[in-house]
Amino acid sequence: MLALFVFILLVGVVYSLNFTVRTASVGSFNESIITDNTFLNFTINNTGSGSGDNITNVTIDMTGNFSFRLGSNVSSNSNNFTTVGTLLIWNISTNFSAGAAEWFAFNLTPNGAVEMANVTMIIMVSNVSGDVITSQLRTFSVDNLSPSVSLATINNTNASTNASVLLNFTVNDNNNQSCNLYVANTTSTQSGIAESWASKSTGAAGSLNNTGFSYNFAQGDSVYIWNVLCNDTIGHSAFATNNFTINVDDTSPQVTIRSPAANTNQTGTFTINVSVIDATTGINSVSVRNGTSNAYIPLTRYEGTATNGNWSVILNITGLADGSQGFQVNATDHSLNDNASETLTLNVDNTNPGLSLSSPANNSNTSNSVTFSFQANDTVDTRLLCNLTVDGTVNVTGINATNGSTTSQTVSAFNTGAHTWSVTCQDDVLRTNASDLRTFNVDTATPQVTIRSPAANTNQTGTF
Repeated sequence: MLALFVFILLVGVVYSLNFTVRTASVGSFNESIITDNTFLNFTINNTGSGSGDNITNVTIDMTGNFSFRLGSNVSSNSNNFTTVGTLLIWNISTNFSAGAAEWFAFNLTPNGAVEMANVTMIIMVSNVSGDVITSQLRTFSVDNLSPSVSLATINNTNASTNASVLLNFTVNDNNNQSCNLYVANTTSTQSGIAESWASKSTGAAGSLNNTGFSYNFAQGDSVYIWNVLCNDTIGHSAFATNNFTINVDDTSPQVTIRSPAANTNQTGTFTINVSVIDATTGINSVSVRNGTSNAYIPLTRYEGTATNGNWSVILNITGLADGSQGFQVNATDHSLNDNASETLTLNVDNTNPGLSLSSPANNSNTSNSVTFSFQANDTVDTRLLCNLTVDGTVNVTGINATNGSTTSQTVSAFNTGAHTWSVTCQDDVLRTNASDLRTFNVDTATPQVTIRSPAANTNQTGTF
């Protein structure tokens, strides 16, 4: 009786079957994981002692695609092997003698592009005496593919200097062992690349957190690329297909208020125009608020780009009190750096000028040369522009009236009779008001006098 050592042990000659994996000195046959580019190695030792124990045939039944590679001590050549279905048959022209050993090596390829494939093997040995020994069924795994890595954090995202950023990824591999984060700063410096491509997965530079690395980008105003390299236990390794980009920005946007000019007077609605620059990550938002409100009003970019553009909004200030008001502009980039240092101070004027007529008094009598006096009052403007209207027609235009002071304008050559007059004034924001209508009478005739008594040249004494 013959027996195959390890699997079946019967009385008689013992054939020992030893399995190894090339990447390890000794491997357990039913537990080993091998790759598509390594060999499954095993040795048959013929420990018999007589000529009847000489092996004449070795048949290997193995699932999956495989190719046979001769080991260094295989006595025959590949022409001795035939394939029948899933069987690989070694018909030995010169008997496999007792006391000899043969080493077999197989390069295995699973059917289809699968990551892990289970391969089963049965070995049958025949000898000169006609004995057939069959091994137990053994199963082992072949790892055919490298890990599949995908970067999950949004590409071309933004970050601030020394802010912890979670770089998420996914890895698909039933046999994955470890993953390393690789980072490089691609921003050019005088000496070349600011930071070379290197693993950042250990130590203070980064730590693995489930399926993500928490990493602090130290160099501001820079463009980083990153990727993840994953390795399985066999030695396959792979990066994600494409590097992802992180824009690191620690500089606040530059804000310039283009119009209106500071300290000018405004009323009703007006347009504020702002120029904003952020070269690294671009502008995320621009807004403005007045000094008496916490509500920010967004501006819209009307020309330029997200990194260098002009923004505007129409503000309604009818609800604001007259006087000096501050309008604070806030610009934020995509790394959440903001600039709220620019404030535009304006004079809000929502009230029409006030008018008070001084002279001539209503229904008074005057000569044909009349001096018209009035007082213009405004909550903001220091000087107003006024018109004098007489008898329904503008008589004098462009009268400069100082706020709160009496302004006089003389007009001559009036005809005798009743006349009307009024004043209209306008401030810097074109708010206008008109005074009441007043009447005055012009009398240019000389009085007629007749002495009725006593008679001329008569004598008088005492009283008469």
